[in-house]
Amino acid sequence: MSDNRLTRLASLLVNYSTAVKPGDWVGILGDVSVLPALREVYAAVVKAGGNPSLLIDDAAMQRIMLREGSKAQFDWLDPALTKYFDEADVYIRIGGSPNTRAMSTIPGKRVQELAVARRSWLATRLDRAARGEFRWVGAWYPNEASAQEANLSIEEYADFVYGATFCDQDDPIARWQQVRDEQEGKVAYLKGKDRVVLKGPNIDLSLSIKEREFVNCAGARNMPDGEIFTGPVEDSVNGWVRFSYPSIVGGRAVSGIGDVQGRQGGRGQRQRERRPAASAASTPMQGRAIWASSRLAPTSASTVSPATSCLTRRSAARCTWRSARAIRRPAARTAARSTGI
Repeated sequence: MSDNRLTRLASLLVNYSTAVKPGDWVGILGDVSVLPALREVYAAVVKAGGNPSLLIDDAAMQRIMLREGSKAQFDWLDPALTKYFDEADVYIRIGGSPNTRAMSTIPGKRVQELAVARRSWLATRLDRAARGEFRWVGAWYPNEASAQEANLSIEEYADFVYGATFCDQDDPIARWQQVRDEQEGKVAYLKGKDRVVLKGPNIDLSLSIKEREFVNCAGARNMPDGEIFTGPVEDSVNGWVRFSYPSIVGGRAVSGIGDVQGRQGGRGQRQRERRPAASAASTPMQGRAIWASSRLAPTSASTVSPATSCLTRRSAARCTWRSARAIRRPAARTAARSTGI
């Protein structure tokens, strides 16, 4: 029996986040374990008049390629997917895996090599989105594996996810429109400001947001959502931050990130990882990430939940990982963090 909240989530993604129109070519992507969500999104696309393409992934097949694939096989790009990213109108990806640690024994170098080989798909998607030619959104489906990571029952975890997306309410679209309007006031407040100082037990950081544009995130790219973001002036960042919160990236658990130092825009910045290097290989906190992204407003979704686990938190604030140069474009960009598409 279908959960009405899942039906609302599908409608939200199709009719609000991506605004599917009759005739749109819509790609629906996700692991086989999230099939119930894919079915609901498919139905919503058909009702909206779109033309759905179902692009199903499988974690077991990913592991086969990562374990046994050659460089030539890594470098080969599926022509059907290339055509999709070149020509389609909409991309809807549903996150979720039957095993959140499925890639834990895969060498990080292999994961990175495959991600690099597929980078052109991501570049095409983001470039077309920046030009207004491609609409996309990512969402999360509450399954048993994610609930276990959150130390919750599946019922409790589903309540969290659907609560974070407002799909436990009769009209989630109206609620997200309200969030957008509320956040626009914060954007107006920050316009024209310069210095930002962040201090606390795990942070002592200063940066400039002078003449930076703030993007109002209210469910158009990620669901759940609810933040405003910008990138600081590149040569303005000084200080340090400690990321104690765990994460799972591409099926690999990462924790204890340690201290990330930033000096004058990240030049000379260093990272001290308190876990083996192999575990750090897939963490998104690499290179310029610390100075390239500054989240200055909490997600609406995060206000309705306890800090239960990495996957819970990740699903509630996925759009915080941005590239600073994206702020100069009208469309937001989100960095890829796995070998998926």
